[in-house]
Amino acid sequence: MSIDLMELLKSQVVGQLAGKIGGSLGESPQATSKGLEAILPTVLGGLMKQASAPGGAEKINETLDQDDYDGSLLDNIGDMLGGGGDVSAVSKLGSGLVGMLFGDKVGGVVDIIGKLSGMSGKSTTSLLGLALPLIMSFLGKQKRTMGLDAGGMQNLLMSQKDSVAKALPAGISDTLGLGSLGLSAPSPSPAPAPTHSAPESSGGGLMKILLPLAILGLLGWLGLSMFKGGAENENIELEDLGIEAGVPEVPGVPEVPGLSEISGMADLGTNLTSSVDQLSAIFGKVNDAASAETQLPELEKINESLGASAKMYEQAPDAVKSTVGGMIGKLLPGLQEKIDQVLAIPGVGTILKPIVDSMMEKFAVFSAA
Repeated sequence: MSIDLMELLKSQVVGQLAGKIGGSLGESPQATSKGLEAILPTVLGGLMKQASAPGGAEKINETLDQDDYDGSLLDNIGDMLGGGGDVSAVSKLGSGLVGMLFGDKVGGVVDIIGKLSGMSGKSTTSLLGLALPLIMSFLGKQKRTMGLDAGGMQNLLMSQKDSVAKALPAGISDTLGLGSLGLSAPSPSPAPAPTHSAPESSGGGLMKILLPLAILGLLGWLGLSMFKGGAENENIELEDLGIEAGVPEVPGVPEVPGLSEISGMADLGTNLTSSVDQLSAIFGKVNDAASAETQLPELEKINESLGASAKMYEQAPDAVKSTVGGMIGKLLPGLQEKIDQVLAIPGVGTILKPIVDSMMEKFAVFSAA
């Protein structure tokens, strides 16, 4: 009979973490427990997807073979959280594992778990970064105890399908693409918290998703480097990418290095794609001079937003600038074509050209990378 990893992890991980860091995170023990109980099946589902991909089981096996995941981390976490060890090392491992497992989907994962548990995005991110190394440490210990190779580890993970499917948070299956594994859950209920929305247009929805995910894809790059193992990758720091940690420290809680900055870059991507979508919708409403006058105030607001995004962009590391620049460069031709058509309408050019020129100058900042 196969062991139930979910139940074992609940007893060994949820019990230790919820009691030790819930208060330090500024979250209640109940919320922390809910967060961890959502993280466990999410992580296992992600590992199952990884194991089912070509070469994925071997990569997982190689990662678990590293000394960091021999089980000692899970055994010592209580002392570490109590001040008797270097918890920052756990957080550093977590930052790589988050990228390795979720890549550019990490934003969606954090959002779903945060809403389910009632925890803030920052707390959820920190909790995810701490829990992942402990889960991998647990799995590494199981691998050594049971003498599993890559195939055996794959079989062990896939044998958890039923228990993972029952516990998987709603929305995670779609976010991580787990449907092909038979891991599905209902779509999440609408979030009670207000969210920002932008006018939809026929062509901008895809890029609204792709650009912020491309920024979060930096996590995937870092995780892939750690995932491959080896001494040459052991000292990779997010600072090497030009990202500096800047989230205010919560006493007693280690932060996952650089995740807040990557989240900030995702905000930049969201702002830019939202601006493009809004511009497409606005120019679609202009068909004469009168409608151009009506839409002018909205264009001025977007111009101000682009100015703020340009300042944020100037602070971004080169790797982010390159990614954002490439994506914006692909968006601009379509937008420019629509703008040219609108400005060619009699009487519209004299009204809108000054604000359009100002906006395009700002877009040129992003596409110049």
